Amino acid sequence: MYITLLVIFLFISIALISIIILQCKATDFGVSFGSGASSTLFGSSGTGHFMTKMTAIFAALFFSISLILGNLTANKSITGGKWENIDEPTQADQPALVPIIPSAPTSDIPY
Repeated sequence: MYITLLVIFLFISIALISIIILQCKATDFGVSFGSGASSTLFGSSGTGHFMTKMTAIFAALFFSISLILGNLTANKSITGGKWENIDEPTQADQPALVPIIPSAPTSDIPY
């Protein structure tokens, strides 16, 4: 389920970026599909209303899926073998603690 939501999240984020970029070219959007007037492809209101609704829908999906993925990730416990947690040092890798004996001061002036 986590991987499926992650893939859907990827597609929604790409679609959201594409819609936002297309809003800059909203006046020429109808011309790119071959219709003579740019406002007749999506109705008399033009592309503004359609693109605004699609942006709002994809933004709501983006935020809701990101909250769900964050909740699923936060509730995961750390499980796995010793090869998955390879960054953590073992007891043999840690240096032995050697007591440090302070040396006698060479002058009377404090540091």
